[in-house]
Amino acid sequence: MFYILFQILHAEVSQMSSRLSSESRLYADKARDLNRQALIRKWAPVAIVLGVVFVLFWLKNKIW
Repeated sequence: MFYILFQILHAEVSQMSSRLSSESRLYADKARDLNRQALIRKWAPVAIVLGVVFVLFWLKNKIW
């Protein structure tokens, strides 16, 4: 009887462990995605402004 109870508890603990592992992997993926989005939101305006400035300088040199 003790052995059967041990097997049931072991199965539940194994199931909880695998679920925790998969959920933590999903959490890490979502955290990585949020960090990437924050980085894009932070630096996208700078990149756009620099791109426009470079295009304007290129056009100025091309026309003159």
